[in-house]
Amino acid sequence: MKPETVPKAVCARSLPICPGTVTTSNGIVPNAESCREPARFPPEKVPLTPTIGLSTMGRYRGSYASLLDMPNIKVSSGRAAIALALQHARVGDGDEVLVPAYHCESMISPIRYVGALPVFYRVTRDTAVDLVDLEAKITPQTRVILATHYFGFPQAVGKLRELCDRYGILLVEDCAHAFFGTVNGAPIGAFGDYSVGSAMKFFPLFDGGLLASSRHDLSSLRLFHPSLRMQLKGSIAILEYALRYGRLNAVRVPLQAAMAVKDIFWNTAKRLTRNRISHGLSPASSQGGYTLEPQWINARISRISELILSHTRMDRIGDRRRENYELIVTALSGVPGIQPLFSRLPNAVVPLVVPMLLDDPLTAFSSLKNAGVPIWRFGEYLDPAIDDTVCTNAAFLSKHVLQFPCHSELRRDEIDWMIATIRAHLAR
Repeated sequence: MKPETVPKAVCARSLPICPGTVTTSNGIVPNAESCREPARFPPEKVPLTPTIGLSTMGRYRGSYASLLDMPNIKVSSGRAAIALALQHARVGDGDEVLVPAYHCESMISPIRYVGALPVFYRVTRDTAVDLVDLEAKITPQTRVILATHYFGFPQAVGKLRELCDRYGILLVEDCAHAFFGTVNGAPIGAFGDYSVGSAMKFFPLFDGGLLASSRHDLSSLRLFHPSLRMQLKGSIAILEYALRYGRLNAVRVPLQAAMAVKDIFWNTAKRLTRNRISHGLSPASSQGGYTLEPQWINARISRISELILSHTRMDRIGDRRRENYELIVTALSGVPGIQPLFSRLPNAVVPLVVPMLLDDPLTAFSSLKNAGVPIWRFGEYLDPAIDDTVCTNAAFLSKHVLQFPCHSELRRDEIDWMIATIRAHLAR
């Protein structure tokens, strides 16, 4: 992968992406997230997302429940899964979907795509659903409640299920941050009418979302396989990302030679076709974008990503993520200006990232990004309707929470460097 190329993000900003729009039954709605021009930063020195490697491969699942334990279909992305869930439930014009005020654009664009209206409810300072405000927002037009398990930490879905049953409302569990875990002894996502996940946040994939349901038959949803060119592009991207961070050393030399030849042919083809060859070749979600692209909603996960998903040791993912999370939180304990968003890591949680509250997030963000520290900023750009009058906590979390990686493929030396760099920059 070329040095300036950025890996998949999780509603985070590091490099600008092309402005986009979302086509709905009510017309064209600007994609607010992609209309902003963020600052440029150097490439991360530590992989932001998991890399492929021989140690990751295997079929053993261990004790970790996951979205795969329920009937599911595998699609291109989590946002596509949300759109499919809403379409399957026949949500459309005039309907309201209750969504958390703390969100990213990828959660909102599918709602607007089907013609429904997002109505924002409050969250607490630790991201829990404000059940009182949520119930107060229910109207006769409310069809769906979307509840997000932020950073892998589950919501009180038992209470949400009871509320939805009482009002005859559908519950969609947004498990984009929570592929693994249990709630009250049941797999994550089991309480929802539909559950949506993002496999490429937890596995070394090029693409991959999941729509799961144990309450509704999903067989009526028609999906298509992506093109062979997209499958090839995805395979190459997975290998390039691993090589960039010093993985696959056993086969590094022949792979680098093959990639060099690929670059020559690819660049030549793009020049001859005036860059038309890459247009629409793969989903924006696979390259850090946030737009919902209608042409990819009904796409299946690529074969290479599905193959990796079915041959990855899930016990290793769960164990290593938990170990790395605890290591980073403990090492940063007592450092002035930073504290964990969650005071403890429950036994049933497999975290997506390490979310930390910072006293001076703007200075820290720029300083750490320029030093090459990988950072996610979920909800950095909220919907324009969100301000302190709608949800003070959402506005606070959007500004003050930075997330650092704890994925299973981080090496100990990379974690130690990241911790030392964070401590040094905050000390200034």
